[in-house]
Amino acid sequence: YILNYLARKEDKYISWFLHYYERTLNQKSMAIVQDYAMYGHFLDIKQAYVIGMLKALKDYDVSRGVPFIVYKEYAAMREVHEYIRSMRTGFTIQSYDEYLPVAILPLLLLMTVGIIRRFSDYGVTISRLYLITLNLWFYFVCITLFQTKARRINWITISFALIFLLTSAFPINYFSITRNCMDSKIRKMLYSTDMIRVRKFPLNERQYKHLLHILTKEEAVELNDKMRYMREYFGSHYTDAYVKDTTEVYFYYDFLSDTPSQSTIVENYYIGNGCEDFAIDISEGYEKIFRVYTPTVTVPSNQNIVQLVAEFRGEALDTVFVNLDTLRAHEHSMPAPFPLPCASNHNIYMVTHFSISPLNDSRTNKVESIMVDVTGFVLQKK
Repeated sequence: YILNYLARKEDKYISWFLHYYERTLNQKSMAIVQDYAMYGHFLDIKQAYVIGMLKALKDYDVSRGVPFIVYKEYAAMREVHEYIRSMRTGFTIQSYDEYLPVAILPLLLLMTVGIIRRFSDYGVTISRLYLITLNLWFYFVCITLFQTKARRINWITISFALIFLLTSAFPINYFSITRNCMDSKIRKMLYSTDMIRVRKFPLNERQYKHLLHILTKEEAVELNDKMRYMREYFGSHYTDAYVKDTTEVYFYYDFLSDTPSQSTIVENYYIGNGCEDFAIDISEGYEKIFRVYTPTVTVPSNQNIVQLVAEFRGEALDTVFVNLDTLRAHEHSMPAPFPLPCASNHNIYMVTHFSISPLNDSRTNKVESIMVDVTGFVLQKK
């Protein structure tokens, strides 16, 4: 009926539509009467609803792809609310379409505070930039809807699409802004450390591990997070100036726990925390515990004893003698930390994690060498 009316402009099609829609119209009108306790106003509310439908019909455009049954609802209910407000005495009804935007503002304020905290604590990322933009757009929509009394809403989708275009499609967009901010922060952190005096960039995996070791826990977490973010979202070529492409960036939890790297022993045990799942029984006579860095080494497959230098803050603390048979004995179990001897008699090395990786020859497919990676602590006597 609506399509015929729009095509031929004959009122009979509207009459036929209202006759067809009569039952639904009565149900909607009665529901409104009950919701607002407007008994005795059934016919007036029904008439207001029909007037709203006729107003919607004037602006209805079939090309929008929205059925008239859906399109007319907003205009019809607005006309009903106008009638109800005009009939009330002593107080007015606050229409949800006018006052809901104002009610949402406190929630938007909480959202703003949360976003600002994330920026302050963790810095700039692509998702946070889009989130703060969405938050500001919500403010704009709510305030505009309240000022215009929600008369028109087609500008909402247009403004959203325009903002998305401005922040994503142009050469200077949120992706490039995030990349530049990350790169600037990484450069500042790297070149403000002592590493620049003794190393040249890009760093290999051992040097990168060493760098994380000499930084504070907060600095190491922040640097590694930004390195990983740059690789995941923009590609490894954006970090090639700082670390080699073969260098793996991830959380080195042994370096990033909340426990200080050097502690004076006040009890006869040390319990790992955070991502560490172990406890070290400390024999009597040891007074200090050092979280040390031991480099990953590759040795021939027939070599059984490996010497590793345990470094603390960039300096050699002791030499650890690693028996590969001892490591293999613990390889398929989850034992408590176990000791390894050191070159000096007053120190002992406690292994907390290790890995043994055989490397095969590409031609013969036989084990040619073994890669050994051990992490742990040095216990020091007085």
